[in-house]
Amino acid sequence: MEYNYPRIKLFFSSLKQPIADNVRVNEKGQFWVAIDCCRTRAQEVLINNPWMRSIYFRLPIQMRYLARLMGMKMYTVISLFNENGEIIDVLQDKKGVVMKLVSEVREINGKLWIGTVAHNHIATLPYP
Repeated sequence: MEYNYPRIKLFFSSLKQPIADNVRVNEKGQFWVAIDCCRTRAQEVLINNPWMRSIYFRLPIQMRYLARLMGMKMYTVISLFNENGEIIDVLQDKKGVVMKLVSEVREINGKLWIGTVAHNHIATLPYP
């Protein structure tokens, strides 16, 4: 994958699993990447069939049970890259305490704003 930003190129050469989602640039020209860890085949079906996904997320069952049903690992990985594609920082929440299934991260005024497709709220963390 190649991401072009004014005078900056970032290359993710062979990113197959996990899947990078919503690359965002901070004030320093560094790239925050939310990483969807370990998609299952069932998740791929939902991704490719929006109507199924809509039904799935409307089921009156807690997300943790739906996730177990789908075989999802509920943890978070967020990475920070420089303009050369080198890893600067990696934040992991293996137990899913702060946020599960992260889809986006933005750095604004010393805070990380973290969004997810699985919840109806946004988490914030001080950074660095």
